[in-house]
Amino acid sequence: MMSFAKALFSFLSPAKRKPRVFIDAAAFDPDQPRRRGRAVILIAQNDEDNIYERVSRALLNSAGVVVLDYGSTDGTPYFAAEAGALVVIKEPHQAEEEAMAAAYRAAQRFSTYVEVGC
Repeated sequence: MMSFAKALFSFLSPAKRKPRVFIDAAAFDPDQPRRRGRAVILIAQNDEDNIYERVSRALLNSAGVVVLDYGSTDGTPYFAAEAGALVVIKEPHQAEEEAMAAAYRAAQRFSTYVEVGC
């Protein structure tokens, strides 16, 4: 049986444009007030095998997790969203500082204190 993330990834071929920010709607409520604690930004690229576990561990001790994806060609962003992270995808032409600023703004939706992890 194919998981939801793999089915979604196979539907969105690399030739199609990826969304800049996407989330698993069940895991994120933008109307929810900021929680106490810290928000975590995880940086990932082609980390399909480990990202679900990394996000799950980070969610245990944080108000929320944002994954900044550096153009993965595997299912990394989809597994991160399935684990409960908000995912920001760096576009190929986008500067690193601009991508990190977008991830930081997204993390501020969870908490005023933001920590970056790799």
